[in-house]
Amino acid sequence: MHCFDRALGSLVLSGGMMIAASPLLAAPQTPPSPSPSPTPTETQEAPKVEGDTTRMTTTITVTARPGPMKTELGPDVRTLPANSSIIDPSAFEKSSPREPAEVLRALPGVDTAYYGQGGIPSGPSVRGYTDRNFGQDLAGFIDGIPLNLFGFVASHGAMDITPVFTGSVERVELVRGPLDARYGDFHRGGSVNFVTRDGVPEPSVTLVGGSFGTVRGGLTYGNYKPGSRAASVYSNVEGYRTDGYANDQDNKYAKTFNKLYVPAGSGDVTLAFQGYWARWHAPSYIDRDLVRSGALDEKTAVNPTDGGNQNNQLAYLRYRHARDGRDPFSAIVYADHRDWTRWRSDFLLGPTQNQTQQIDHRWTYGFRAEQSLLRPLLGRPSIFLVGAALQHDDARTRQDQTKLRQELRPTDNIDELLTNFGVYAQEQWRATDWFKVLGGLRYSKLKYDIHDNILAPGKYVSSYDAGIVNPKAGVAFSLGSNLGLYANFSTGMRSPTPRNEVRNSITSVGRVQIAKTENYETGVTARISSKLDLLGVVWRADNSNEIRSIPPGTEVESLGRSRRYGVEGELNWYPRAWTRIYGGVSFLHVRLTTPTTPSANHLPDVPDYVHKLGFEFHTVRQGSWPGTLSVSTDLTFNGPKDLNTTGTIRSDRYQRVTASVAYTTRDRYRVWLGGFAYPGSRIGEAAFLFNQKVGVRANPRVSLEGGITYRF
Repeated sequence: MHCFDRALGSLVLSGGMMIAASPLLAAPQTPPSPSPSPTPTETQEAPKVEGDTTRMTTTITVTARPGPMKTELGPDVRTLPANSSIIDPSAFEKSSPREPAEVLRALPGVDTAYYGQGGIPSGPSVRGYTDRNFGQDLAGFIDGIPLNLFGFVASHGAMDITPVFTGSVERVELVRGPLDARYGDFHRGGSVNFVTRDGVPEPSVTLVGGSFGTVRGGLTYGNYKPGSRAASVYSNVEGYRTDGYANDQDNKYAKTFNKLYVPAGSGDVTLAFQGYWARWHAPSYIDRDLVRSGALDEKTAVNPTDGGNQNNQLAYLRYRHARDGRDPFSAIVYADHRDWTRWRSDFLLGPTQNQTQQIDHRWTYGFRAEQSLLRPLLGRPSIFLVGAALQHDDARTRQDQTKLRQELRPTDNIDELLTNFGVYAQEQWRATDWFKVLGGLRYSKLKYDIHDNILAPGKYVSSYDAGIVNPKAGVAFSLGSNLGLYANFSTGMRSPTPRNEVRNSITSVGRVQIAKTENYETGVTARISSKLDLLGVVWRADNSNEIRSIPPGTEVESLGRSRRYGVEGELNWYPRAWTRIYGGVSFLHVRLTTPTTPSANHLPDVPDYVHKLGFEFHTVRQGSWPGTLSVSTDLTFNGPKDLNTTGTIRSDRYQRVTASVAYTTRDRYRVWLGGFAYPGSRIGEAAFLFNQKVGVRANPRVSLEGGITYRF
């Protein structure tokens, strides 16, 4: 309690210091003028090769009309010969996310399991990877800094997006499959990168209220002027609380994001700080059979002392050179501190039973440096990208058996020094106006040093050292101006779990290997007209080893080799200006290829399908109430999941509706109302197997929130 109060004071102090410093960095003041009415299109200057010349001209357009063709060259991930998507900040406003990972629901084919456990991160996944373990098979980043937690006590590779301040995000980039050579560990289902904005032009204040006692307030300061060479400050502070739908589901947090942006020569220097302080209670999971029969209220909590807290700070320094010219270069160094504690009950029982306490204290340091070379190759334009990245974690992890948060006995206590270093290169060459080739290669090196504070030396494996090469290749064809084909082959990886696969392999450490993914993908794009855009994709992924964490405790289950098949389709129709009707389908077929018994060939926690339908439109009003009216809604269909390896226990299929309406005046105000609903099953999303029983956590039938933003 006192730690959270001190953290809130620190948040206000850090945000206040940035705001107080802003007059020293601001450009000369001019009389204020009314802000223009925003449009649904936001862009960022970015490099592109055009014709036989190399120059920085193209913008990354994140909404409005269809994106670039696969045969184009540029930094936009949608030009890669892979199924890639970009979403802009409006997705956060339209989706009413309970935590930042839920914004990924806006992307076609993304399966996101909201666990309903207070401040615990959600489980996003793509292409048939488990949604049980916090997105461990989706490589996540913010400005290129890893979000997956290396050797995390709750789940190795857990992707924690909860500290991300959604207001700071300019766009979210998703590449399905492991084609992008920039990313290494946990890069199996795909990669997602949250790109933050350089700043905002004016201060604002936001107030939000919603169902179940939800309140959120935020203050933003900014004096950034696009195209200006003046230094600028961007600073946010936000506080949030909710009681939650279930008993003991309350969550409170404070977060801040601050950025000092300084143009330097032909580039810029950015110093950023992100802080997050949270505490929560968690209702855990209850018996599905009892909920279905009515014998147990769906809001029931298992243990009133389940919950946790987190204290996280990230600081980074970034330099970019020639961002708007030839051969852009970027380098970033970062340091991240995290204190995380959780108490959880795994047995669907009551507070008289024992809990598991999990503690993870860590410092993470690293860097990433990239150089793009835009030049002709054999007389044709190309982009060559080369880079290196380092992540080093110094973690102190513990697990204890507790009752009502009182320690009974330690069960696990290890110190981890984990290093992940990678170098990569990627070439995109436009051999003709209608044909593009991509080739990439990444080498990743892992080194573990483990010290067990309970087991005696010689009773466990204390070190591990391994490397892996991941090749990538792709081609894209344009068959006329409206039809395109692409194909790729790529490999991904997942490092072995330090505390289980490595430490416990005292008699088999030589057989512990980095898990490898081989991905094959073919797609066709069709631009029927300027108003209709279609995409069809078929893919296959082979994995050398399926690993998942399972309760109780920290048991790790190795399921052997697997194979996934998938079909994906997308449609975007623009019947009129600022109107979009869209849909997406994603079918999956997943099987274990080396099962322990012939019938145990089902991979748990993977939905059969994820489909989406939606529309959005924006209209500019004139007259006495000038401004912009925006309306959006979508309906997602999530298929049932196998919960065991024999397929005899399944989750419910479910549907989810989101909707929002927003009105932005031409001067200062933006008001909105939005929410989500589960018209069918409300216990299908968070449903997992605990021994032979299914534990569930129900979603509310309907949840609403509304808010107002005032720009100064």
